Amino acid sequence: MNIFNEFNAKKEMKEILKSKKVLVEVNGFNIMSDTLYEVVGKHDGSAPQAFQDANIAKAPFPENATHVCCPWDDFSKAYNTGFYPRSRCYNGMDKDEVDRLVNQRVNNIMKPFEDISQKDLSQTNLEFWDDAKDKIFMGKVYNTANTVELFYLYLAVFSGMLTPQEMDGDPIFMNSMFCFIEKDNAKDFVQQREINKMNISYKFINALKKGDKERQAVIDLLLYIGIVTRPDFTEDDYYTGSLSNWMNEKKTNIDYLLDIWDRSLEGDFKEVLEFYRIINVLQRNGRINMTPSGLQYNGQIIGPDTRTSAEFLATKKDLISVKANVLDEYEELMSISNIDDKTKKVKDVKKKEDVDEGDKVNTEE
Repeated sequence: MNIFNEFNAKKEMKEILKSKKVLVEVNGFNIMSDTLYEVVGKHDGSAPQAFQDANIAKAPFPENATHVCCPWDDFSKAYNTGFYPRSRCYNGMDKDEVDRLVNQRVNNIMKPFEDISQKDLSQTNLEFWDDAKDKIFMGKVYNTANTVELFYLYLAVFSGMLTPQEMDGDPIFMNSMFCFIEKDNAKDFVQQREINKMNISYKFINALKKGDKERQAVIDLLLYIGIVTRPDFTEDDYYTGSLSNWMNEKKTNIDYLLDIWDRSLEGDFKEVLEFYRIINVLQRNGRINMTPSGLQYNGQIIGPDTRTSAEFLATKKDLISVKANVLDEYEELMSISNIDDKTKKVKDVKKKEDVDEGDKVNTEE
């Protein structure tokens, strides 16, 4: 790193430290914004002497981990998430304090995670909460600028399975096998953000230059996120330029992209992205229309908006016939478009030949 870059890194580091704020209060601990927290050992008097000497409760390797999930409340038969005023953790607390904590947790943890994951975090969504698990092990780092990592850090501390080191000995964390500390190195944070940005840029550029399927898949993702508005441009510069501008708009955009990239390669979600593009194209060509009741295709409402409609077409079995018709209409439209493109190319070539012939005649005269 040269002197100029080092100066900029230090300047950005100071700005980050200055702008830090409390994201959420949980079990007496304040989780801060733009902070790296590292999992470290926790003293356990019942552990082998060698572990006690090293101030750890478990052997320090990733496979030797604690598995964390959201606490279950037998009384209400629901998960105790802390995102709702009736969550068991608020029993006996002042109403104003409950409202403050709920608003803080919903706005800084729940809603951002729902936006990125496209998952419903309501207490009744047992399918999500049954699978919402994380592994805690020595050396693991949580970056609170990353929405997904922030969610799982909150879950770990909220469940009492990860102890703030300064609260070691607090009975709330009696079942915890690990502590965590603030990783006092904002330079690491800045550098990691730049590394993530470079990695994601490389992934997208590499995918754009591959075959038709890989190229189309990455364009579908850009369209779904809202980075581009048209999936039919041929110039790579349009897509790479749009991506670069979007990543620079907000630092959490990179986190969102890293999370959604892996999911975009999976079966169901990949199909959702494909139908999102198809609906987009059919809408622009007047084959699907937005009505007060939602998106309408051949007189039938297929969903309230483009994203939901794409998800319904990709996953709902009762829409199989509609799905087939939509695909047929899209293929037909693409065939017409390809014919038009070929006709245009032929006309352009003929026009060029006529111009060249005219120039030749003028030269001979």
